[in-house]
Formats: sequence, C-alpha cells, structure tokens
Amino acid sequence: RRKSVVGFSLDFLLFDVFGAMYYMAFTWSLFFSNKLHDLYYDTFLDRQYRDRPPLPTKVNDLALTCHALVAVLVMALQCRFYNTGDQAVNWLAKLMVQLSFLGTGILSLLSAVGVLSWVWCLVGIGLWQSLFTALRYIPQIYLNRQRAATSGFSIYMAILQTIGGVCSIMQMVLDAIDQKSVSDFKGNLPKVLFGAEVTIMSLVVLF
Repeated sequence: RRKSVVGFSLDFLLFDVFGAMYYMAFTWSLFFSNKLHDLYYDTFLDRQYRDRPPLPTKVNDLALTCHALVAVLVMALQCRFYNTGDQAVNWLAKLMVQLSFLGTGILSLLSAVGVLSWVWCLVGIGLWQSLFTALRYIPQIYLNRQRAATSGFSIYMAILQTIGGVCSIMQMVLDAIDQKSVSDFKGNLPKVLFGAEVTIMSLVVLF
C-alpha cells in the first residue's frame, strides 16, 4: 500500500470539502424546512402545483450529500496522516474559501433584514458549491499535466462521478417529464450545475 497522497491535489480536496458542506446545507435545509418550502413555491413553482407542490430535493439527494461529505472527510484524514510530498494548499484556494464565508455571511445578513428572501440566500449557498465543483478540477488537471501522470488520483473516482453526474441530470429530466414542468430545474440550479460540471470535468480528467 502506498500510504501516500502524492499526486492528489490538496486544492481539489479543499474545494471538495467545503463544496460538500455547502451542498449539504442547501439540500437539507430545503428538504426539511416548511418555511423554505413555502418560499420556494412562491418563487419557483408553477401555479398548477398550488395544492401539492413538489420538492426540488429528494431523499436520494440527502443520501448523496451525506456520502459525499463523509468520503471527502476520510480523504482529508488521509492527507493529514499520509505522505503529501512537497504539496501544499495554494493561497488562492484558501482565498476562495474565505470569500465564500464572506459571501454567505452577506447573503444571510441581507435575508435576515428582509432585503432578500431566504430562498435566494439558500440558492446562493448552493451556487458556492457549484463554483467549488467547477474549480476543484482545475488544480488537479494542472497537477496531472505538470507531472505528466495521474498517479495519486483515482481514475475510478472520475468514472463514478461521471456516471453519477449523468444519472443526476437524467433524474431531473424524468421528473420534468412526469410533472410536465421545468420548475425543478429553476428551483434546484445547484443540482443542475453539479451534474453538468461533474460530468464534463470528469471526462476531461479521463481523456
């Protein structure tokens, strides 16, 4: 066994950890908060669903966020105890995470004083996850290019993420066909972007 994470970008991991945390906050809040259900309906849903508004998040979305967060935390522990070589987290990646804290704080404040709806605050949090999902692959692709090798980065992870991204988009397409509405796409933009970004960027890594 290698007991080494050399070749696995620590910037990728940083974006992955906080992206998973933001996505969990978005998904679980929207699934369990009755107040957010009402605000979501008023903002996104078609009038035909006034009696039975469908939720944009499903039970499998909750399971995905739990699995994703546990998986990235396990990888973070490996990076803490295994050999990382001369790799370190880039200052720009740290800055992006700090900016996300600031942006989330501003959105929360504007929602608290009534300038924004809490739904838009929640969507903003979800979009931070989407941004981190897109950004996380860039340092890994650069590292692979610099080393002219992919050792240290599991190719199976990229394959599984590609399959997951495609299935995520397909679920939303089937829901839209069943409901005869695209309201889920409008109300769950972070999931749409997540599925598209994971699929495209994983294919870039693979090929």
